[in-house]
Amino acid sequence: MKRTFATACLGLVLGVACSSGSGGSGGLPGSSSGSFVGNYCSLIEPCCAQAGLSTSGTLCQAFADATASLGTYQSAEGEACIAGMKAESSSGTLCTTLGNDVPSCSLVFSSSNGNVPAGGPCTQDSDCSRSAGGGATCFDNFAFEDGGTTQTETCIQTMVGAAGDGPCVGTVEATETDYEWSGSGPPPASGYTCAVASGLTCDPTTQKCLALATTGQVCDSDSDCVAADYCAFGTSASQCTVRLADGASCASASTGCLTTSYCDGTSLTCKPLLANGASCTVNTECVSQQCVNDVCAVGDDLGLQLLCGTN
Repeated sequence: MKRTFATACLGLVLGVACSSGSGGSGGLPGSSSGSFVGNYCSLIEPCCAQAGLSTSGTLCQAFADATASLGTYQSAEGEACIAGMKAESSSGTLCTTLGNDVPSCSLVFSSSNGNVPAGGPCTQDSDCSRSAGGGATCFDNFAFEDGGTTQTETCIQTMVGAAGDGPCVGTVEATETDYEWSGSGPPPASGYTCAVASGLTCDPTTQKCLALATTGQVCDSDSDCVAADYCAFGTSASQCTVRLADGASCASASTGCLTTSYCDGTSLTCKPLLANGASCTVNTECVSQQCVNDVCAVGDDLGLQLLCGTN
């Protein structure tokens, strides 16, 4: 299994910022690219304010400009990325994901390809030749054979998957892409990634993109359900259930509150997450997920800090 943490490469530029190749078109190739950068930084600004970081936008602009210089702007992906981020902003999840789970955001600036073909040996993602309109990953695979283990690192070209597409090799989650292969034999030379933001997950049994369970359907954990639901454990079968509104009891569902809320350990009711500077007792009470010396503090999300800067 391999996990790529999007925050380490700042989400929207995952495929470019992590690569080491030179090349690309250089600079901002046109007004559409400049418009994308402006829209992206504007959407991130409220997250900076919420985290108690700088809202000047200077670092965001500089980083996005530098990223654009490494590749060529793809207008369709740029428009889809901004649309997806706006939807997450409206739902209150953008400051957690930073758009990392919107598939098109990793394809906005296409970078130069690596030289290693699909299925070839590699040591890092930037070694690998990308698929047309997609990406590539250096897949680290462990296999258990005859009481021992073998490890191989091979290039897999990736494409954004739809429901039923296979074989899939990973699930794009809020802040990371979780790559995994449980099929028979070695991992494929090319495969799909399934985005939670699109209501999909990579089914480890069929290795196909599977629609996340919706309200009333059977589940084993919260991650089996769409974002608006949680997995309510019952006496027989557990099922996806609509998340609890603020003020509702979470005594029997500590993870059942809205994604912008938490289950208060004293009242056992759902309450809105606390802003930086508010008094707290545990990390899960804070928007930043950091309670330091009984006060909600700036989180340790490297991606957000690099995009915003400190005051």
